[in-house]
Amino acid sequence: MKSIGEKIKERRKELGLTQNDLSGPTLSHAMISLVERNQTKPSLKTLEFIAGKLGVTVSYLMEDEDEESVDSNNIQREINTLEAFIKNSKITEAENLISNLKNKELPIEFKGIFLKLSSEVEVIKKNYNEAIKMLDQSLYYITPNDLNKYIEIYYGLSFCYMQVKDYQQSIKNSLYSLLFFDSNFCSENPVLQLKLYYNLAYCYCKEAKFNEGLNIIQKALDLMKSTDIYHQQGLFYMLQGLAQLYLKQYNTAIESNNIALKNLKEIKLVVGCLSNQGILFREVENFSASEDYLKKSIELANDHKLYHYSQNSKYELALTYIITGKLDEAQKICREQLISSQEVSELNIKFTLILANIKLKHGLLSESLIYANDAETKAQEINNDLLIAKAYSIRVKILESQGSYKEANLLLNKILNNIQNNSHSLYNSLDII
Repeated sequence: MKSIGEKIKERRKELGLTQNDLSGPTLSHAMISLVERNQTKPSLKTLEFIAGKLGVTVSYLMEDEDEESVDSNNIQREINTLEAFIKNSKITEAENLISNLKNKELPIEFKGIFLKLSSEVEVIKKNYNEAIKMLDQSLYYITPNDLNKYIEIYYGLSFCYMQVKDYQQSIKNSLYSLLFFDSNFCSENPVLQLKLYYNLAYCYCKEAKFNEGLNIIQKALDLMKSTDIYHQQGLFYMLQGLAQLYLKQYNTAIESNNIALKNLKEIKLVVGCLSNQGILFREVENFSASEDYLKKSIELANDHKLYHYSQNSKYELALTYIITGKLDEAQKICREQLISSQEVSELNIKFTLILANIKLKHGLLSESLIYANDAETKAQEINNDLLIAKAYSIRVKILESQGSYKEANLLLNKILNNIQNNSHSLYNSLDII
């Protein structure tokens, strides 16, 4: 008869895990070593934690029966092993086991969970459309007795649809899953509920339904207070700040961003939040604060080689310089960016448009027209109607300055048509979160 420690060690090695892999916030590597050598008796809570990592039940670890007596082809054990591989980021091992299980005739009661676990591997590989197919299929096999699995599958669908930018489908699946929580049909799972709230709020904002997004964010914040579980609190406040920005609630957005900055850990999110704060202070005409936050964002982005984020913040800083009349500083930023990158991108076109505006302000109409035409050509290349319209608007000002009012009016009509046909999202700053 094998001891608890021997079973843990054997199962750990079978999964290719180290003692560090089994450790956690309240369970050290040293304690795992003591447990495996039977030099300490683990608590039930510790056993539950270890069993979850190993993909076995606590009963298996505590019972006298040796699992070697169970048929090695036992499907339940292989499903548990697959779950453990995924939980411990052993993706190659998980894929090999998935391939092996596909060649077997799985009993119907295992097909749903197998498809769900397979979808999780596809999500890790960012094959979201493939994951969606698997999750849809898994719903046919999950029984109504396992509502928690239903919720997890609908969460998976909401997440995947969000990644492929099908926000309406993501909203639909988030709402369906949250319905189970609201109806008290399932066991409490605040972390999963908060993840669903985030998906829902984010997608509402991407659909420009900012008030609906703010209502969901408030529900999430209330849930955090009631459960004392503050999962992704900084992310929620950052999203709240963005929604308030688009609703022109600038002062409350600044407060939301301040809270977000105290809670965010991921560098790219901090960079984005600093940039948002710079935009907000510009909107309330606190231009010195706007410059400070944007410069902090640029410095942090450069320190961590997040050059795309740095470019975004430089664009916003150039806009602040334009408003405050620091045209030379704005021009310097734009020229440096266009020299450093020759790619045809939305951001580079925006830098070109700023240069066109600066030349226009200086009365250099021919130079302004060169930049405007360049921006228009590149905007047409990437099929961005909004930027084409902005290039046209500069040309309208040039024509008016030259007294060509008829041509200016014709071009104004083209601007209106382009804006009406614009299919590009105005909420790109949401993409960083």
